[in-house]
Amino acid sequence: MFKIINKLILGKDIKRLDVEAPDIVHRFNPGQFVMVCPEKGYESIPLAIVDSDQRRNLISLIFKERGKASRRLGALPIHEEIFSISGPFGTSREPQQVGVVVCVASDVSAAQLFPMCRAYNRAGNKVIGVLGAQTKSELILEPQMRIVCHRLLLCTKDGTYQRRGTVMEIVKEIFDQENVSLVYSIGDTSM
Repeated sequence: MFKIINKLILGKDIKRLDVEAPDIVHRFNPGQFVMVCPEKGYESIPLAIVDSDQRRNLISLIFKERGKASRRLGALPIHEEIFSISGPFGTSREPQQVGVVVCVASDVSAAQLFPMCRAYNRAGNKVIGVLGAQTKSELILEPQMRIVCHRLLLCTKDGTYQRRGTVMEIVKEIFDQENVSLVYSIGDTSM
């Protein structure tokens, strides 16, 4: 029922799966998530829907292999079926035109941020994206974010790509340069 059609390795322990999910693909909105259980007996994990292809009934999920369930999900081969995917869950609001929107994420949270950046862009906002990670190999979705953001700023904590620092340092600089109307951020507690 939830067949894996494509699988990509995006970075260190970070994978993308394109999965057939005809009942979900037509009902989700940016900002919503699904609960994914890789096999019977495993716990379900919440994952954001990064992208969709309604014509082919596909949803795209990006995750970092951290626990037992996410490692098992990452080990499933192409054409294998995922035990269950339920959802979409979460409250979704249609982004409005508000002006300058700063969208900020660190690490694999960029997967959750991407659909919101696209939605705010489509609503007519100037979208400034800020992505950060520990290292360059953990920085994901740069090409996709460049398409949906008017400007994209990148940083790594170890300085291996673009600039050394944190996303919050960049956000402070943006506030000095722009008349920011909204900040949409996703990340760890340090943010």
